[in-house]
Amino acid sequence: MSGGVRGRGLAAPSYSICYWLVFAIYLLPQEGKKRKLSNRKFKEELLLPREVAAIFRVTTFIVPVRLPSGHRRYRKDKVETLLGTCQCKRDPNKHDSLQWRGNFVASDSKVPHTQVKRFVKNLYEAFRNGPGVFGKTRENMPEYFCLRQVRPEDRANVLTIAAAIDYQANADHLWQAALETYLDPETAWLFDMKEVARRDLEAVCRAMSVHGFTGRYPNNNARFVHRLCKTFTERYGGSPFGLLEEYNYDAKLIYKVRKGLGELPGLTGYKILPFWLRILKDVAGIKLKNIEEVPIPVDVHIARATHRIIYRSNRQPQVDAEREEIAREWFKICRSLGEPDIYPLALDEPLWFLSREGCSGTDNRDRCIRASECVAAEFCVFLGGE
Repeated sequence: MSGGVRGRGLAAPSYSICYWLVFAIYLLPQEGKKRKLSNRKFKEELLLPREVAAIFRVTTFIVPVRLPSGHRRYRKDKVETLLGTCQCKRDPNKHDSLQWRGNFVASDSKVPHTQVKRFVKNLYEAFRNGPGVFGKTRENMPEYFCLRQVRPEDRANVLTIAAAIDYQANADHLWQAALETYLDPETAWLFDMKEVARRDLEAVCRAMSVHGFTGRYPNNNARFVHRLCKTFTERYGGSPFGLLEEYNYDAKLIYKVRKGLGELPGLTGYKILPFWLRILKDVAGIKLKNIEEVPIPVDVHIARATHRIIYRSNRQPQVDAEREEIAREWFKICRSLGEPDIYPLALDEPLWFLSREGCSGTDNRDRCIRASECVAAEFCVFLGGE
C-alpha cells in the first residue's frame, strides 16, 4: 500500500504545477530578457523633446509628463507627436544621457533683441542706482558696504582672503565678520599675508574664530587661508598686486591660466575667481584690462534667470550641460549693447538676485508670485502672472 501511494504521488502531478515550474525556470527569464531588450531598444530610439520636462515611462495608453501648462498626463499619440518634433543627440560617453542640439526649450520664442537690450539696461540701472533688484543694490552688497571702513591700501588683501572662503556661507555675516576681524588690533594680522604665512595653522584658526570669520567650514577655511597666504608670499611677494603685475593686470589672461596660478585654495574656482576679479575692480578700484572678456559664472540662479527672461522658458535649467552656452549668450548680448560698463560680470549679481529672490520656486510652474514686484516682469515668461 505504501508503494502504491508513492506511485500515485509521483505519477500524477498537476498540469498547472508543471506549467508554472517550466514558466518559472525557463519562460520567465526569457520574458525578462525580452523586456530588457525592448527597454534598451526603446531608450536607443526615444528622443525627448525640450517641451517635456520629464517622461518617466511610456505605457499603453498614457504617458506621465510635466509641462508648462500644468497638465500631468497626455495621450500616447499626442506625446508621440511631440516626440517627432524633437531634435537631440545621444552623448556617446554616457549610456542613458541625452544632449540637446541648438538652444533651449523655447528657442523659437526668444525675447526680441530690442527687448533684451531694454531688459539688460533696466536691470543694470536698477541694481547700480536703484530701486534695486527686490531691494538689493550694489551699494548695499556686504562686500561694498563693509569695505568702506577698510583703508584703501588694505582692501585688496581683505577682499582676497574673504573671497576665498565666501562659498556656501551667509555672505552678510561673513563680510561683517571680516570687517570686525580687520578692525580688531588683536586679529588684524590675518589680512597681512606675510604674517599669516609666518604663523602656524593653529594660530590662524584661533584668530579667525574670534569674530566668527570662519565661513561654513572653520577648520577647512583656516587651512585655505593659511595655504593661500603662503602661496602669495612665496610666489607673488605677499600681495595680490604681485599676481596682478605678473599677468599685466589682464583679467582675461588671469582667468584663462587660473589653474596655473599656484595653490590658491578657494580662489581659482570658475565662480569665485570672476567674483574676486570683479570686486577688485569695483570695490578696491583696481583697473583691470579685458574684464569684459571674463565669462559670467553660471550657476543655477544665472541659468534660471536666463531661461525666464532670454529663452522665455519655465523649465528647470541643467546647469552643467548648459553652462558654456549660457555664458556665450551673455557675451553676445553684452557686446551687442555697445555699452562699455555693461559686460557679463557686471550683470552677475543682479541676475543672481533676480533668480534667488524672484525666480526660485518657479521651475515647471505657470506663474511667479513675485511678478508684481520684479523689475524684469514685463520681459519674463510669466508676464501677467501673480
